[in-house]
Amino acid sequence: MSAKTGTRPGTKPDDRIPGHDYLMGKGAGWESIRKDNREVMRYEGEIQSAITSTRKLLDALSVAHLMLHGGHVEKGTMAQSGLRTDMEPAAVIAHVQGLMPSDIDKALK
Repeated sequence: MSAKTGTRPGTKPDDRIPGHDYLMGKGAGWESIRKDNREVMRYEGEIQSAITSTRKLLDALSVAHLMLHGGHVEKGTMAQSGLRTDMEPAAVIAHVQGLMPSDIDKALK
């Protein structure tokens, strides 16, 4: 991904892609990050870490919902969620709360 080309390889900011809007953060904060490659890498790493944590959280919430009502889950999702069928409801909630990303503010430091 590149700020100059966008998230789709080969695209330019002025390209018209049906169903998509081009965006780029504006202002001094964004410019200060973009001018320093180390800051770009750090910011992107923190954001990607938060995305991964949030996806894991969503998987765990879906599994927790299925544990109440029953249903099918994709193979591996149960293991990725960190939940087990023998866990008590309070333990499930505690586990899910532990997955909530609390460190997104690191990207802004």
